[in-house]
Amino acid sequence: MKIIFGLHADGMNPHKKENRLGIKTVGPDGFLQLLETQLGIPVRDSSYTSRVVSYLKRMESAGIEGSFFEKSCLVDKFNVAAELLNWRDQWYSGGWNGQIRNDNLTSGNEKKLLDVADIEKQSQIPLAPGEGERLQAVLTALQHQKTQINELQLIDPIANFPKKWRLVIRSFDGRKVDVLSPKAEAGTDLRRLQQTLIALQTGEPELNEKGEIVKTILKDDGSVQVVKSGSKSVSALAVASFLKSSSENTALLSGSDGVELDEAFERFNLPRSGFKRYSSARPLLQLLPLAIDLLWEPLDPETLLEFLLLPYAPMPKGLRSTLASVVADSPGMNGTSWNSTLEKLLKKDDEASQKKTKQVIDLWLNPQRYQVSEGIPLAVLHDRTLQVVDWIARRLALDNDEAQIALFRAANNQVNELAVVLGHFEDQKMVLSSEQIHYLIEQVTGSGTDLIDRYAECSPDKPINLVATTTQSTFISHFDTAIWWDIQGQSKPANPFSKSEVECLESNGVDLIMPEALYKMDAINSMKPILSATKKLMLIMHDDCENQHPLMDQMISCMDGWEAINLDDELLAGKPLSEEGGNMQESKFISLPAFRRWWEIKPDKNLGKRERESFSSLDTLFKSPYQWILNYKARLRSGALSEIADGNLLKGTLVHHLYESFFQQCAHVLTETKLDNVIVNDWFDEAINPLLHQEGLVLLQPGRAIEKARLEETARRSLFELIEQLRAANVVEVEMEGYNEGIFFGGILSGSIDVRVVNKAGVEAIVDIKWGGKRYKENDLRDNQHLQLVIYSYLRDLKLKSQGWPSVAYFIIDDSVMLSHNNEFFPKAWVVNKESDENTKQVWQRIKNTWQWRQEQIKQGIIEVTIKNSEPDENSQPGEDGLPIPDSNDFYSDYGALTGWRKSS
Repeated sequence: MKIIFGLHADGMNPHKKENRLGIKTVGPDGFLQLLETQLGIPVRDSSYTSRVVSYLKRMESAGIEGSFFEKSCLVDKFNVAAELLNWRDQWYSGGWNGQIRNDNLTSGNEKKLLDVADIEKQSQIPLAPGEGERLQAVLTALQHQKTQINELQLIDPIANFPKKWRLVIRSFDGRKVDVLSPKAEAGTDLRRLQQTLIALQTGEPELNEKGEIVKTILKDDGSVQVVKSGSKSVSALAVASFLKSSSENTALLSGSDGVELDEAFERFNLPRSGFKRYSSARPLLQLLPLAIDLLWEPLDPETLLEFLLLPYAPMPKGLRSTLASVVADSPGMNGTSWNSTLEKLLKKDDEASQKKTKQVIDLWLNPQRYQVSEGIPLAVLHDRTLQVVDWIARRLALDNDEAQIALFRAANNQVNELAVVLGHFEDQKMVLSSEQIHYLIEQVTGSGTDLIDRYAECSPDKPINLVATTTQSTFISHFDTAIWWDIQGQSKPANPFSKSEVECLESNGVDLIMPEALYKMDAINSMKPILSATKKLMLIMHDDCENQHPLMDQMISCMDGWEAINLDDELLAGKPLSEEGGNMQESKFISLPAFRRWWEIKPDKNLGKRERESFSSLDTLFKSPYQWILNYKARLRSGALSEIADGNLLKGTLVHHLYESFFQQCAHVLTETKLDNVIVNDWFDEAINPLLHQEGLVLLQPGRAIEKARLEETARRSLFELIEQLRAANVVEVEMEGYNEGIFFGGILSGSIDVRVVNKAGVEAIVDIKWGGKRYKENDLRDNQHLQLVIYSYLRDLKLKSQGWPSVAYFIIDDSVMLSHNNEFFPKAWVVNKESDENTKQVWQRIKNTWQWRQEQIKQGIIEVTIKNSEPDENSQPGEDGLPIPDSNDFYSDYGALTGWRKSS
């Protein structure tokens, strides 16, 4: 067996495809596993997170107090353990035997080395071996055993490998592959570039009389192209276009994960190369962190909503989606809306199913919760993890789709790993902080998973002429064309050890690879893809590149006669990426319809009046008929993406429900001789927190304490004012959210009235509650534009008949004020005088006239588009007998994008 071994060869490798048997290309992970298998060395399967927890136990056993990392542990002991474990593993790979001899201390400042050595003495606590220890086991076995490997070829120089690897390599007499030499045709820009970079690397550049580097002049012959693009997707499409028409052997190096390239290949019907983008944000991988976050108090409504909206979750999908809508409107649980919705859902099932559904809801949504400041007991966390393990295992057993099975297996492995890690803690009564829990979850989730159906492909009708990689060091062959896509510099890790500490480690047999050596390796490796090209080299950069690659710095400082191509401009101008390459297909530009104030459509019976209307639909018909058509006739709806209610709308709803609960329970205070403030305050204090938990969890989140306090103060103050207004009016009956409907000139009219009150004389009045907007409501009353109140008054008049139209008023929560036209019903109301003598019935007649005017326009197929920055005309007003119509009404429109293209856009 022949092994080709490189430091970065565990991933994609740019090796020419060929038929071969007994040849394998591997990196450190693959080679170590192969050796252990052939030598029969048992390896304990242990995750990185489990090793961190085990090492933390060793740290605690050795004693954290007095150590150099003591203060860091007070902040995050898990990350401290992870960092120290990484040091330990590097030392073992570098030849450490687990001890620091005192006679090798050179300066007396090596406390961190001694502290790590003290931790290593706690060998009674099991710790799965790291790479260095596993390599030592391989070296021991190789002394008396043989493998099937008869040839070992190195991609990287042996000096680049850690010490233990060098010993293994020498036991196989490993040899370095030949260094790539420039094979581009003499006289081409590519050959000049290669020779110049080699001269710079070897320290032998051509100098002028002043000792300055003589710049290499490129001839712009097309063999070297430097391309800039503002978009990775655009440049990836250009690469795919080039490859589609090219028959040259090509190597493609991606400086990032390269997923955009595979997406572009699909669009050009090219086989995917197998680039991967790992993400811990895959929906199924979010189940575990969300299930654990549901244990915190106060419950975060965003967490609850995300859990309910997961594509995969341990609750019936229909139940989750319905409850998600409730949570979006009323951020909380177990409130009036939640309970009524759940009751309707349960009625559809038999008794056994109802019981099971309640148990599922209680298990996942109503667990015991814990304050973030106190943490969660480890035993509770362990049980929660096992609940997720159990559900995934049962769900996995039911699936037959291979892609889904792969996804569930990945999630199952990660959740099981956390369960194992938590089981390693001996003290199950210990409490883990929020930071510690999130650290453990992040560790077991790692980089996440790739998309489950994005594999590398081959094409049966096209020769295999493209190889791809994300690692520059693995180039060992020549290609006609090399494309370095998304070329950018990479940051290197800093050295955590001082010079004296490094010397001490060396005296203890530890040979570390220092950052300076890593920089040198990177410089050598960056030459490999350049030297692999024999005919053409493309370097593609993007505007979002944070660190420019040193190669580009060298080209700028040492070469003239080249200029980066702006790919976006070139493609828009219809130019190809190269003379040989294909061009993007030209798209025909189609002008978008221009904006018009009036739409003219063919009259149709379907545009006629609706069977049922409400205030909101009539208001839309009058002020924005295009929205009325698109909403109620075309039935166009905005996306179903749920968003948590917040702001003044939520606050108004909360206070409204608070009032409703108060008058259901304490209406007697309206008729008592003297108002007992203690009763109201005590009731408020008991009611406000449950209400916020049930419908306003957003206000209980960190950072919103002041906003919550202001809401409570406003709600309390306004409740007292509302009570005072009703007591002054001798109100004896209060109904909130009462549904009313009746016949009107357009069909059936319906609506829910915020507050309907009746005084001692049996006279009714209607109050509409608003959170704010006192000035706007004053204007509505002054101009007789209080259409909602007029409509509700009409509906009540249909019921009352003999009494006449009820009085109307607005109650503004934020200002704690009642607004009305007079003091006839509410003697303490703030009076807003009308500018005309019209009564409510006369305003209703204007509503009727306006309705007939709009319906006639729609009947003729004429629809007004009332958006701002557009000019109304003589047809935009119904005349003196109708309601005044504002010039525009699109502030809350969902249909602005459908109204036509404007030059200002």
